[in-house]
Amino acid sequence: MSLWNDLGLKDNPYDPKPLHITEKDRKLFIGRKENFAEFGTRVSSENGGIIIVEGGIGVGKTSFVNAFQYDCWKKKNILPTFESVQLEKDHNTVQFMLSVFSSMIHSLEKVDETGRLNRSSVHNDAKALIAKTIQSGWGGNISVLGSGVGGSRSKVISDPVAVVLPTIINLMDKWINFVKGQSFSSVIVPIDNLDILEGKDIIEFLNRMRDYLSGRPSIWWVLISKQGLFSLLEGQAHRVSEIIIGSPITIKPLSLKEVHEMIQTRIKNLTIKEKVIPPVPKEIVDILYDTSKGEARYILKRCSDIIYKHISQFPTEKIIPLGIAKKMLTDMAKQKLEDSNLLDLEITRLKIMAKKDKFQLKEYKQFKQKNAQALQWTVNKFIKLGLIIREDTSGKAVFYRTTGDMNLLFSNIKS
Repeated sequence: MSLWNDLGLKDNPYDPKPLHITEKDRKLFIGRKENFAEFGTRVSSENGGIIIVEGGIGVGKTSFVNAFQYDCWKKKNILPTFESVQLEKDHNTVQFMLSVFSSMIHSLEKVDETGRLNRSSVHNDAKALIAKTIQSGWGGNISVLGSGVGGSRSKVISDPVAVVLPTIINLMDKWINFVKGQSFSSVIVPIDNLDILEGKDIIEFLNRMRDYLSGRPSIWWVLISKQGLFSLLEGQAHRVSEIIIGSPITIKPLSLKEVHEMIQTRIKNLTIKEKVIPPVPKEIVDILYDTSKGEARYILKRCSDIIYKHISQFPTEKIIPLGIAKKMLTDMAKQKLEDSNLLDLEITRLKIMAKKDKFQLKEYKQFKQKNAQALQWTVNKFIKLGLIIREDTSGKAVFYRTTGDMNLLFSNIKS
């Protein structure tokens, strides 16, 4: 029997990983009605195009896209992509298109109920093309990772020396027409991982891929990115921004009430007993919400951490006392800081950052730095250590703020 079974649950209701494209996970998703309506308007035609879904780190962008894909699959006959394409820095045009093609083929085979796909010459030709250029294994420049149904399957693209891009594109277009003959109006292809890429890398990739993406009929390319991608494209890649369908779909943090509703919904759907009391006190969720500015992924991750740590020490106790939970949060934050091996002056600067809601590089004097470039070096180091995050705005302004753990230690938020 698992830890969660002991707590009267089928699984972890605080699981921070993105929701999958399944009926079970769709029941766990709450809110975002306006965003769903906005997304639905974008894909109301069969033409295809590029859509941007942007928002802060950890607010639930991928889960939102997956929930929307599930609804489109069941209600609008739009083929979802169960394995999102994770874009890496050293991308290659041919590799990327092969990754997309492989993921679409896998998705069609997953939802097919006829059992007759192998009778199609187009489908078989497409699979043969992929088989010649993709070898099973881990690693590589472009990976197709399971963020939908299926878990951890991964493919690595080998160097496709003998395959030219026009051949791939031509066969992909024929395959899409075949898919439409299977009663699907179009296909959704999420491109994830843009949160962690530099703006210049994203611009370089999209400039190179512009014509290939916009020219594919009936494919909806969904770019999942941090806040500010559309503004970045407008300013530095106008040829790309002009082919984006509408304005970006902005995913804002859930309200505190919605976060509590999310957790209650998960517990309700995962319970195996008549009544289950949430193992993490409500007040802890409130604290985590305030310190992280509503970052759902951080809230769920820290709740999970608390449960695992407490149950490992006191397996007979199903409910975590508030005082113990608070101490665990503080201890984990202290450990995070200790593991960073910062100098005393760097810790002082980090404390000043935590006292501010957010800051910009032009405020370098407040952090006892000689100039903005010096503060940039400190900021880059803190970002790599997971102590602060960057927040781009709809304009050109860039702000930074400390993460939830550092706010727990240094800010004025009551814990």
